[in-house]
Amino acid sequence: MSTVRALFVAPNLDVGGAERQWSVLLPMLPAYDVEPVVLTLDGRGPFYDAIRNEGIETHCAGWTSRRDVLGLGRFVRAEGIRADVLVARGLSAHAASNYLSRTMRAPYVVTEHTFYDLMPHDRRRAAMLRLLCRRAERAVALTPRQVPGLVRQGYRADRVVTIPNGVGPAVSVAEADRARLRAELAPGGELLVTLVAALRPEKRIDDFVDMVAAANAGGARVRGVVAGGGPALDEMRTRAAAKGGTVTFLGQVSDVPAVWAASDVACLTSESEVLSMSLLEAMSHGLPLVATDVGGNGDLCVEGVNGFLTDVGDVQAMAGAVGKLAADPALRVVMGEASARARATRFSADAMAASFAALLADAVGRRRRIRS
Repeated sequence: MSTVRALFVAPNLDVGGAERQWSVLLPMLPAYDVEPVVLTLDGRGPFYDAIRNEGIETHCAGWTSRRDVLGLGRFVRAEGIRADVLVARGLSAHAASNYLSRTMRAPYVVTEHTFYDLMPHDRRRAAMLRLLCRRAERAVALTPRQVPGLVRQGYRADRVVTIPNGVGPAVSVAEADRARLRAELAPGGELLVTLVAALRPEKRIDDFVDMVAAANAGGARVRGVVAGGGPALDEMRTRAAAKGGTVTFLGQVSDVPAVWAASDVACLTSESEVLSMSLLEAMSHGLPLVATDVGGNGDLCVEGVNGFLTDVGDVQAMAGAVGKLAADPALRVVMGEASARARATRFSADAMAASFAALLADAVGRRRRIRS
């Protein structure tokens, strides 16, 4: 089989679940006869550096105007970037890939990391996306729950393919490091509940703070920890102090596996998710989950099997679920083992990479058959 050269196009590779997914996926693709190349439009970011450090060819166009597609074309030619297929993430990358696919005479695929029913575009962006939807060779959904909304947005149903996010086995953490971190975060031996996310409004971090306070008020001995940065960090630290100081905000963390290894329960309080890389990584560490029942969270967290689902904003229900886990160590073990099995059997990085490679090879093959 000949190698497929795939150009992955994104606005940037800053912090986020979609960016994290690419950092897992791209280094695995060469094993499946796909040579990934990265093109970011307006910036780089931590995951740009992580991917480049894996030996993957990377380029940053330094775009100052998203309307300057001709300038982008000149940059691509000057850099000698070539591709058999393009993969776009984000609306600006969708538009850029639509233009580049015509100049390169290559098909392009879109990866959709948005639940448009939960976070709709404004009218102008929705109209732009509807126009572009018709031009993509394929659109990749992360969960079947996403597909009806993508079709309503304008994608053809027969062009939407579902490829779930995947992660590998848990990264090994030295026991001494795990024990030291746990002693810092839960010095009294409390249940340690962790949320890993950028501090964006849709993550509803204030609900997490309130949930930990409510769980303690209900008699559980719980500590919360939040790993992630953002403009709301100081505000959330102030809120946590006012609620009893039982939630620690670590800010941006480089060693997230160590945080998961020290934790007892993973939590996600978001009002919008597609298929959370944060929960998947927690599952790889064998943690039970407490999450809001939005987007693809129900694919990852099966009620009563490996965790509990609640309505968005239902702090008392979340506190009750955490209280159950705090009171029953055996239940935590059973649910944690179920999380690890689900990650290995349904959400592995290998399955994700193999599915993407097959999709890209098929897109290239279809284009070549049409030309011939």
